[in-house]
Amino acid sequence: MKLEGYVTNIVVYLAKEGWVAELDWATGKFLDEPDKQNFATEGTISTMYQVPSLSQAIDAVVDKIQEFGLQKNPMGVALLYKGDAENSKYPAPENYLELLKAESEKRGWVTYDQLTVKKKQI
Repeated sequence: MKLEGYVTNIVVYLAKEGWVAELDWATGKFLDEPDKQNFATEGTISTMYQVPSLSQAIDAVVDKIQEFGLQKNPMGVALLYKGDAENSKYPAPENYLELLKAESEKRGWVTYDQLTVKKKQI
């Protein structure tokens, strides 16, 4: 299956038996563009199972980027914790921010807190 669009972010969370990753994507088309046949489309690609490590979960969804014909967003990829680590349905481990920052640095991405700091500086 080929999708046309960009990765907007990758959301992760620690479930009972391991890590889950979700890759959010959206087209670059919007209803107000001249070609009215193009419309905004978005979706999520998720790991099928909980896996032992954060890296494995992220790798599982990142592997689908090329397979589905998606592109990394030119503005970059953000790694986020589900519910901003404030949703009781998705409790975050105490060191979640350090884990996300380490993964982000390794992959050349940013985390949510880094995005908000950048916005404040602009």
